[in-house]
Amino acid sequence: MVETTNPKANSFHKKKYGDPPVEWSIKKLKDVLTVGYGKNQKEVEVEDSKIPILGTGGIIGWAKKSLFDRPSVLIGRKGTIDKPRYIETPFWTIDTLFYTDIKEDLACPKYIYYLFQTINWYRYNEATGVPSLSASNISNIDFLCPPLKEQQKIVEILSTLDEKIENTERIIEKMKKLKKGLMQQLLTKGINHTKFKQTELGEIPVEWEIKRISDLTTVKTGGTPSKSKPEYWQNGEIRWMSSGEVKLKRVYEVKERISELGYQHSNTTLLPINTIMMAMNGQGKTRGTVALLHVETTCNQSLAGILPSDLYNSEFLFYYLESQYDELRSITGEGRSGLNLSLINSFPVLFPPLKEQQKIAEILSSIDEKTEVYEQEKEKYIELKKGLMQQLLTGKLRVTV
Repeated sequence: MVETTNPKANSFHKKKYGDPPVEWSIKKLKDVLTVGYGKNQKEVEVEDSKIPILGTGGIIGWAKKSLFDRPSVLIGRKGTIDKPRYIETPFWTIDTLFYTDIKEDLACPKYIYYLFQTINWYRYNEATGVPSLSASNISNIDFLCPPLKEQQKIVEILSTLDEKIENTERIIEKMKKLKKGLMQQLLTKGINHTKFKQTELGEIPVEWEIKRISDLTTVKTGGTPSKSKPEYWQNGEIRWMSSGEVKLKRVYEVKERISELGYQHSNTTLLPINTIMMAMNGQGKTRGTVALLHVETTCNQSLAGILPSDLYNSEFLFYYLESQYDELRSITGEGRSGLNLSLINSFPVLFPPLKEQQKIAEILSSIDEKTEVYEQEKEKYIELKKGLMQQLLTGKLRVTV
């Protein structure tokens, strides 16, 4: 149960923190914790143990003994410096990760964890290259410190939301695993088939064929109007999709627009709804990723648009190509910059009859729709938690102790 209050604060409180509760004190982190340094793991590393060795990216091994064995909040010293982590069990950290020894008579460890989530850590970055924090900088950060019982009540409220977020994440992961299993079955064995034949792509139902994308439709790519011509971009009303937006998977909107003049003076093409977009190039995991258009848009030259056709179900082909992500990336070969129209056109597709394509697409899209509901629910909890942290950790929203 929470209630709002805003008692009159002294002038120092007002100057530093607005109007916080007078029962709260202003402390430095060094008043309630000591920042500890991680150590080299070589002498303690073993093949199997219950004690994790932690770096900024998570678990990197296992230790025969712990560096620290009480509840602690971890924060990156180098690299990822804005992802605090809470841990209650014994652990070992390497030198890129700080841990905290918290005075539990003054501060609840998990309260410090939530406090750390509200800090803009890049404000305290001390490096021009790889982001870095120092123990002294962390120790001297000011914060509003409620009485211990109030900290514990705040932790109780925020932990409830964390639990809801984690439970929703587990459901989402189960849905993704279910979809992956169904894709492996439906896109290679189909629905209720008993007779199969051997092909260049393995065993498939006898009613199925192998087609190339060029057998089914036309593939087009885009272009980028000159950035040096403002009139090609200003007040534009024509959607223009960048390659990074394939990560949306289903494209209902894109960020950028081009003008009619920009459209006329570039190689881009207006692509219809149900076009399957494929990233031909891109950093990291982008290349080979596909998305399905739910709006008309143009695109840049790093994207290919596989146009819709009466010969196939767009949803089916989208799911099929999504399942072929690793294969699409592998056909570019060593030393090649990416996919091209020739490679895409010649890519083989397992091709069921149209009615079966539709049924397969309906099954997989229903899983996607349910997953999206859980994704939205998770985002709702994340936003609620963010808002509550801003209110609870400043005393603008008080808890009943």
